[in-house]
Amino acid sequence: MFLQKINDFIIELQKKDEPAKVKWLISSTTISMVIVLILWGFYFSSTIQNLNAKEAAPSKNGFGATFSQGMKVVSDKIGLQMSKAMESAQEYMKATNSVTIQPTNLEFSNNVEPITPNKFP
Repeated sequence: MFLQKINDFIIELQKKDEPAKVKWLISSTTISMVIVLILWGFYFSSTIQNLNAKEAAPSKNGFGATFSQGMKVVSDKIGLQMSKAMESAQEYMKATNSVTIQPTNLEFSNNVEPITPNKFP
């Protein structure tokens, strides 16, 4: 159902004029880049240590403090998962493939009947 809607949308987009296609291209590229930058920001913030960090402050009560603490925990977990994914991707990229090509037995002349030469007059 969902894939059918996406397929229909792409078909309709292909039928539109060039300015509409360019508009969709620019907007989808912008949205993709914003998502990538947000994920990169989470990863970057989880890898850098705060050098001005004070000793553990007493916990605060309230929605804002709870929300910010929860966001910190979630971003740390996302950063850890992204780090693990990057490590596994790097290991995957370091792996090399090898191909062995072995020659086959190409003796075509075994099943061919001999041709006797004929002299022309």
